[in-house]
Amino acid sequence: MQILRLKPLAFPKNNAGFTLMELLVVVAVLGLLMGLVASNYLGYQAKARDARRKSDLAQISRALELYYNDYSSYPDDSSSRIAGCGSSGTTACPWGTTFQDANTVYMDIIPDERMEGFNYVYNSDAAGGNLRYQLFAHLENENDPVLDRDNDGDADEYSSSCGDDNCNYAVTSPNTDGTASF
Repeated sequence: MQILRLKPLAFPKNNAGFTLMELLVVVAVLGLLMGLVASNYLGYQAKARDARRKSDLAQISRALELYYNDYSSYPDDSSSRIAGCGSSGTTACPWGTTFQDANTVYMDIIPDERMEGFNYVYNSDAAGGNLRYQLFAHLENENDPVLDRDNDGDADEYSSSCGDDNCNYAVTSPNTDGTASF
């Protein structure tokens, strides 16, 4: 009787693998791609915050128009806040609280920007009978086309301070352009 002996499988001895230089090139390319993705991501976050700021000011503007319909004037300003709250409708409304007087809720929560290091600013034209108002914010994206109102290529700034920087975005009552200070 013969015993069958199987030969073990033999793999070719090939020293094929990645060299140190090839690994460094791959790591460098991956690092470059990650850097591009991260920088674009941060830019998109700033644009999203700016879109929220624009939306906030538009909502506040609608609430101010409701107030105007009730009182035939806009509320006074007090330390850059809307002074249209309380039972008399003359108390300053802190940002982040309800905009309401004794009879009407104009806005459930007035948006608060202080979390981002900037403040919203409200100015009314008290000398003109509060028939005009201006709302200001600071947009992070200096290349936003809405910031270049005079088409000179530079982002316009307003004299109002929005915290760390000057305001560069305004929403105004329908009868003013936002550039004149009250």
